[in-house]
Amino acid sequence: MPNTSIGSFDLGVRLTSADRFQMSGELDSSLLEGVDRLLLMAGGLAVGQLVPSRPDGPKLVFCIPVHDRDALQEGEILHLAAAKGGEVVTLGGLPIATRITGALDRCNEALVRGWAANLNCPGYPLEIEVLLNGRSQGVVTADRTRSDLQRMEKRVAATGFLFKFTPPIDVSAAVPLEVTARVRGTDIVLANSPWWIRRSYDVLPVLTVHHD
Repeated sequence: MPNTSIGSFDLGVRLTSADRFQMSGELDSSLLEGVDRLLLMAGGLAVGQLVPSRPDGPKLVFCIPVHDRDALQEGEILHLAAAKGGEVVTLGGLPIATRITGALDRCNEALVRGWAANLNCPGYPLEIEVLLNGRSQGVVTADRTRSDLQRMEKRVAATGFLFKFTPPIDVSAAVPLEVTARVRGTDIVLANSPWWIRRSYDVLPVLTVHHD
């Protein structure tokens, strides 16, 4: 198998994106001959893999998920390699550049609604962790189709999520309640976090009166 270089159509490999969640691209099906696995490599370690199937057409389009995000740093080179028997051949690499978008758009004592997408590979859904006052309440997958997201941008149409508190939060106690949503396994927090469900004040707030 030839040792190909980054993003080269002539050599049969084109890498389009690499981030802490995945690597995307395409390669000539001829390069898959005898290949057992496609590997994502960082720092000499395998951080993701795909067992390729023979494509119907001349190219395999792929999005290989990363299974060890803690091993990756922004700007580090993520390599694509092919394992063939006992041999591992590097096919190319890209610097890691994560591009996440998303926000909370509704929260109350019963539910949390929002959306989140990996702009490098919107078809690969993100998992969102919901926290209440800093404590994890559970995880939800951002894969719901929403018409408002479709109108905003077609590629993020199926990146909505809806998380339900079971049972609903008790809001009768005079304690602050704030919701934060972040991409699972990362410190990436969605816009509009924290969202206050209930706030309390120790002193009376003095409001400013504006005169026309």
